[in-house]
Amino acid sequence: MIRTGSCSGNFKVLFAQCEKANIVLKLRGARQRMKGRTGRCEGRKPYGATEGEQAILARMKELRAAGMAYDRIAATFNCDGVPTRTPGKRWHGFAVNRILKREELHT
Repeated sequence: MIRTGSCSGNFKVLFAQCEKANIVLKLRGARQRMKGRTGRCEGRKPYGATEGEQAILARMKELRAAGMAYDRIAATFNCDGVPTRTPGKRWHGFAVNRILKREELHT
């Protein structure tokens, strides 16, 4: 506890600590409820969450179903100028693999 030298000052510090603890508990509860409803509550949204990404994801699935390797899908997207989520970055086979594996788990 921080010493302020007066009884009223100590009370203010104690009240602030108590208030912070209550806020932390409320936020933790809200995150747990959200995670229970949706399976996630924090972090980056999975690829395919936006309309533009859904079209790219569908194309990824088509190419993979046709037997194309992950690296070839990435190379195709790079040649076609398909944008990644991060501007200026290129597609890589491991990213295509992770996106499609995650999609398989959640469908």
